[in-house]
Amino acid sequence: MSKSQKELVYEVVTKFYGQDFKNGMEHTKEAKSKITDMLVELADSGEFAIKNAQENVRTYVIGCLNNHLRKDTRLNGGEKYVAANPGSRAGQGDPSIKAMRQLARTFAEGSAERAKIDAVLSAKLAEIKASKHTGPAIDPNDLPEELRDLVG
Repeated sequence: MSKSQKELVYEVVTKFYGQDFKNGMEHTKEAKSKITDMLVELADSGEFAIKNAQENVRTYVIGCLNNHLRKDTRLNGGEKYVAANPGSRAGQGDPSIKAMRQLARTFAEGSAERAKIDAVLSAKLAEIKASKHTGPAIDPNDLPEELRDLVG
């Protein structure tokens, strides 16, 4: 069984630093470049799986390394990762959201057109978020009569 990317990144980082490795340490550009070289070698040999083979291997590995340095508690000082901008990817799979975002970029910030687009975009994103209810199913019969129409 092959190792996960997370495990391989951890092993390569700790191998690179050897006894000098400390959880949460800062990494210089030179160190990250050498670690990236080591991971690219593993990718070329097939030990480091890359999901999209058509992507530039080095670019993919750099992103993967940065991701694990940021998120793996064995490498980041034990800190639980918290997204800086949660929900920023909401609606990415929806073509109308993508089109509205592209259209919004064609108008100046603060313009009437931009405000109109932003209002519709916000409403659509709220609709998508509401439709992705992840809690337990709600039985309409458990609700008072006047609220049953709210359960879809």
